[in-house]
Amino acid sequence: MHDIIQETAWEIVRQESVEEPGNRSRLLDPDDIYHVLKHNKGSEIIRSMTIRLSENKELQELQILPDLPLSLETLDASGCVSLENVAFRSTASEQLKEKRKRVTFWNCLKLNEPSLKAIELNAQINLMNFSHQHISTCDRDNDHDHDRNQGMYVYPSSEIPGWLEYSTSTHDYITIDLSSAPYFSKLGFIFGFIIPTISSDGSILKFKISDGEDEGIKVHLNRPHHGIESDHVYLMYDPRLSHYLASRVNDQSQIKIQVRAASRTLTSQYVPMQLRGFGVSLVTPSLYDEFKQQLEFGDGSVIPNHMCTVEEGLKFLEI
Repeated sequence: MHDIIQETAWEIVRQESVEEPGNRSRLLDPDDIYHVLKHNKGSEIIRSMTIRLSENKELQELQILPDLPLSLETLDASGCVSLENVAFRSTASEQLKEKRKRVTFWNCLKLNEPSLKAIELNAQINLMNFSHQHISTCDRDNDHDHDRNQGMYVYPSSEIPGWLEYSTSTHDYITIDLSSAPYFSKLGFIFGFIIPTISSDGSILKFKISDGEDEGIKVHLNRPHHGIESDHVYLMYDPRLSHYLASRVNDQSQIKIQVRAASRTLTSQYVPMQLRGFGVSLVTPSLYDEFKQQLEFGDGSVIPNHMCTVEEGLKFLEI
């Protein structure tokens, strides 16, 4: 029954544009994705793209991921073992127009340093946008669907991004000063975790985040089934988690945030996982405005000079 429903859904998407895959809202077929990337046919209609390497030989040789549409919300490039270079919009002001929510580069171990820095910046911009939108609207009615509403990025790295204001690599907790965030009803929290190498098979990572006094909130992340081959950064903003932490603040001048992690095995058991570190950054309307102004005024340190251009991205396969 599940297969029938899935095939029906794919056919509905295909009918959005039979002749040109780049004009569909979601790209699932590996041949369609290869066509769109190879010929730069992506339109602003595309919202989701999942690169399944095992089903297309050309995609297995993917070395450069070109600039993608602003409308793209979901990108799964997990397991792209040949991928070295990722292209984004050339300026931060252009990236501010994006709508990225879920981006994963699990086990893409050949990504070069400029690309990893570009991914980190793109994650910061999109998660700041996503979190600001949430705290501005305070749409609590939709927070129950937290897996769908969570904004997240995953990429290979052993370093906690420097823009996360509070961080630790030695403890399972952080104490945050709240003197700069007086409006608790409009307070958000962006998290970053360093996930260690895991050689065993599994399916899900679980993060339990609390103030150390109650059960807190559980956040789940799908992981590669056949192992995590190096340290990875997991950046995320979860509306339900931010509501919980803001509710625990009350009139306090600081808050303790404790994190425990576990990996689910194929037998459905959770095994404790020791994070390599984690970090947290506050989001308020005023902090977001400062961040946006910094980008729009063209701080030279914000956009790396070595980010690849759209033209370079088009030459993403040497075949």
